[in-house]
Amino acid sequence: MAESGLEVDLYASERNNAAILLADLQRKYGELPDSKENLVRFAKEAEARFAEDLGLIVQIDLGNYAMAENGDLVCSPVINVLRRTAQLEFDHERQAREIQWGYADGRPGRITEDGSWKEPKKNL
Repeated sequence: MAESGLEVDLYASERNNAAILLADLQRKYGELPDSKENLVRFAKEAEARFAEDLGLIVQIDLGNYAMAENGDLVCSPVINVLRRTAQLEFDHERQAREIQWGYADGRPGRITEDGSWKEPKKNL
C-alpha cells in the first residue's frame, strides 16, 4: 500500500472516511478534463485534505492511465498511504471495537471463540 514496502495499518473508520473524502474529490474533479493543471490541483488538494482531515500523509501517483468506455485515455490516480501525521502506535483494540461496531462492513457484531456469529447486546 505504501512506498518501499512499508504498510500502514488503517482503522476501519479511517478507510470509511478516506472513501468519503475520495468521493468528494471525485465529485469535484471527475467531470474536469485530464489536463496537467487539473491533475496537479487534484493531487495537491488530496494530499492536503488527507493530512488535515484524516491525519494521513499520502503520495498521489498520476502515472496510471486507463481506457474509458468511450475510448478516451483517462488518468486513474493511485493514492498510497505513507504514514500518519502523528507517530502513533496502531491500537489493535480500537480496530477490534470498530469492526464489532460495524465500521468495516456495516454489520455490527462479533465472532465468538467457537466460530459462531454473535449479535451485539441491545441496550434497554
